[in-house]
Amino acid sequence: MAMVLALASDLVEVRGMTVVAGNSTLQNTSRNAIRVLEWVGRADVPVCQGAAQPLMRGLEIADSVHGESGLDGPVFPPITHAPVEQNAWDFMAEKVRGSEEKTVLVGMGPLTNIAIFLLANPELHQKIARICLMGGAAVGGNWTPTAEFNIWEDAEAARIVFDAGIPITMCGLDATNKARPTLGDLARFHAIDTRGGRLVAGLMDFFKDQTLPGTDWLEVPMHDAVAVAAVVAPQMLTLRDCYVTVDIEGEHTQGCTVCDLWGVTGKAPNVQVAMDLDREAFIDLLAAACERLK
Repeated sequence: MAMVLALASDLVEVRGMTVVAGNSTLQNTSRNAIRVLEWVGRADVPVCQGAAQPLMRGLEIADSVHGESGLDGPVFPPITHAPVEQNAWDFMAEKVRGSEEKTVLVGMGPLTNIAIFLLANPELHQKIARICLMGGAAVGGNWTPTAEFNIWEDAEAARIVFDAGIPITMCGLDATNKARPTLGDLARFHAIDTRGGRLVAGLMDFFKDQTLPGTDWLEVPMHDAVAVAAVVAPQMLTLRDCYVTVDIEGEHTQGCTVCDLWGVTGKAPNVQVAMDLDREAFIDLLAAACERLK
């Protein structure tokens, strides 16, 4: 759904996608990125493989949420393309270095690839306009009581990214939990008879039948797409400037994004934290994107 928003927008040029292990294995996430690009007629967008596991921990995938393939729901034909033969961090460096304009990085999974890129290319930090990411929360978590999955999966990588001194917009659970389609929305997307509409409706069909551990949600949030909405339509988010760091050692708080909401640390804000989302505007934005991807 995030890819649909980005590919349909006239406001951004999608220069490539790097994939990382997280919600599923690297093999699956690579295949799924190519599936979506081919499905919506954008196989020209290069896909590069990145990290197959977190920097310092073992991989724990979320197949209980996204299914065995990592993209259960829609039925895709076999893919006809392969990832390019370049690793993700070198690919990002090449694109950022060669761009006349500053580049926005959008993180929709664990931040391993971005962390490696930042560590390897400190001279390119000034050429990054912003990092918009789906992850974290000002309050609470969805994988542990205190941590959201993407940040928890590779907390060390997230700490590197948050401490890099680059502007960050954090689209965490405070906002993304509002991005829930209703059954009425589902009917709306089924009525959009385009490649984009059929893709999103198929994903919604799968998710509406899932009950996430510890919840009774029947309307599963479309988390990742909010990170792209922050780029193409930031006005639908309520943003708050905060100092944020990531706990990498806590017994009960590993992977927690520690947000200084009230300035008690005295540290300068380094992150725009999304605290709320205009749900109806978000659904309208996604529907318009689906209509454009014919």
